[in-house]
Order: sequence, then C-alpha cells, then structure tokens
Amino acid sequence: MISCLIVNFNCLQHTKNLVADLEAQNFKDFELIIVDQDSHESGTKEFLDAMQTKYIVVQNGYNKPLNHIWNWFVKIAKHDFCAFLNNDIRIPKNFLSDTINIFMKESDVACVVHPTNHPDWQIARKKLDYVVLDERVRQGWDFSFRRAYWTPIPEILDFYCGDDFIFENTYLNNYKVAMALSSPIIHLLSQTRKSPLNKVIPNRNPNKDIENYRALGFTHNLGLIDKYSKVVPEIDSLKQEM
Repeated sequence: MISCLIVNFNCLQHTKNLVADLEAQNFKDFELIIVDQDSHESGTKEFLDAMQTKYIVVQNGYNKPLNHIWNWFVKIAKHDFCAFLNNDIRIPKNFLSDTINIFMKESDVACVVHPTNHPDWQIARKKLDYVVLDERVRQGWDFSFRRAYWTPIPEILDFYCGDDFIFENTYLNNYKVAMALSSPIIHLLSQTRKSPLNKVIPNRNPNKDIENYRALGFTHNLGLIDKYSKVVPEIDSLKQEM
C-alpha cells in the first residue's frame, strides 16, 4: 500500500539503519526503492548488491538532482502512497501503519509528517493519534504523499525548495497535512553534507534553487511547527509503548 524512497550518498551506516527500521515495521506490505548517488564509500557496492535481491536499487552515475528523483519516484511507484525518507532519520515500528491509517481515514489529507527531535514526542504509541493541522508547515526530511494529489516539481529546482513547492501546492489545492503524533521520529540533521567523504557535493547550488523558487512566485517562508518538531535533535532515542 505504500512505496518508500531512500537516497544515499556516502552515508552507508545511516541508510543501513533506516532500512533496518523499515524491515522492523509492523506493516510489511511496502515497496522500497534505494537510489545511490555514485557513492564511493567502502562497503556500499556490497550493500547495494545485497539489497537488490529484495528491493529496487538504482545506482546513478552522478549526484542527480534530488527533486528530479522525487518526481521520478512518484511516476514509477506502484502504490497509492509515497514516503520520502531522508536516510538520516530513525523511525519507530508503527511509522508506516500510522501513515497509511491516517490517509485511509482522512480523504482530504495529501501529506503526512511526524513529530521530530522533540522531547515532548519521544514515545511511539500503539493507539493511532494524529492531528490534521490548521497551521502551515514544511518538513522535508519525512513526508508521505498521496500520489493522486502530487504536483510535479518544476525542473528548474534541483536539490532545494522541492519540499517547499510540494507543501505550498498542497495548501494552494486546498488539501491538508496531518501530523502523526503516535509515531515520532529522529532526524540527525544534514548527515550527507557533514560526511567527510562529501566535502564537495557536485551540482549543489542552494542559492540558485532559492532564486528560481522565488521566480516561480513563492516566498520561501514555510517552516516547522515548534510544538511538534525541532531542527536540531533534542532527543537521542525513541521509546516504544509496550
């Protein structure tokens, strides 16, 4: 019922951790697509070779623009719901089931996100709990989208502002975003950029993307809701309600 995307660029251990979290989910009917951006980290080839026996593995020969990968993912995903996952997040075992159940209950919800890095949201609970947000939000490391409501990201946006575009168009089209309170996550923050193997990231030009995004008529002002999510991790583990 849900397709998941992980993009890896010289951050092998983070990708392994997230794959392990997905394999521990209490909902097993998911598609996983792993995209590698020409990593040269030791052990990556062996890991990808092992993964392609179970999942779809795509090995790009260069650092392909992330927003273009997102558009491609929506086109080829086989399920109605698409989960866009930074590889430097950690998720509880009810992450997918909560996401799917919210979509099934709320027909006007286009996007589901999860509380992140917040000490008030550290316990994954067995009973589904969520809120359909009145506030506008943009949370780009974890968002799951209903394919039917996706607006393709313009090709002029490469690595940045794709999430801004998606959330802005959600609101412009009068759809809703829901926060899955019973399945909080941790985001370790910019691990790809922090990797010593990625001192130079090819094709990365955030200022160009922001300029092009504003040229599309947007103000680039969406952000987090502080009562649910923090940019910098304020917790280092999640607890699972027994």
